[in-house]
Amino acid sequence: NLINAVELATAAIPEICIFFDYKLMRGNRTSKSHINFFDAFASPNYPLLAEVGINIEIYRANLLEPGGHFHVFDKFSPALAVLKLFPGCNSDYFQPGSDIRAVLIIAFGAGTIPLQSGNLAERIEKWLREGKLVFLSSEARGGRIEPQLYESGSRLLEMGVISAGDMTFEATATKLMFLLGQYDRPALIRSNFQKSLAGEMTILQ
Repeated sequence: NLINAVELATAAIPEICIFFDYKLMRGNRTSKSHINFFDAFASPNYPLLAEVGINIEIYRANLLEPGGHFHVFDKFSPALAVLKLFPGCNSDYFQPGSDIRAVLIIAFGAGTIPLQSGNLAERIEKWLREGKLVFLSSEARGGRIEPQLYESGSRLLEMGVISAGDMTFEATATKLMFLLGQYDRPALIRSNFQKSLAGEMTILQ
């Protein structure tokens, strides 16, 4: 892995990548998929950037075009809270404080939450009234969430909850901490979250 990674680092690939088990993946599209296997990382929603065998095969069509000069952003904000739902969970314990500016909900499947039990929907409305931004991702690693397909997801969208599309959890959380560090205005965080800043999400036309 180390030798091939160094070799690929000398290639004209203007991306932050993970190389493991003969595969080069876009970093912000990749998740840790197994503890013990050599095939320990996966890019569920984006194709590989390169593969290594007897030769190195770089898939140029999958690479990002450089968008400008390299720049380091050093402002990140921890003002993010994450709520992971599970069947039968009681979300009453989850009380994001006044210092929390955004809440990321890890929902079921296509982006659904339980509406028939508990008061989660009412609490989400309360967070929104308080000026917090609320985002929706899925427990499923592969695919794009489509909350509009079901009643509970449609209700969330009507409230103003924002879909994470096909981003991984890691990319979603990092992107939110980055945007919270750059902007004070919720409208700017919302609009930039729905853009692909570094190839981390697929924008549907």
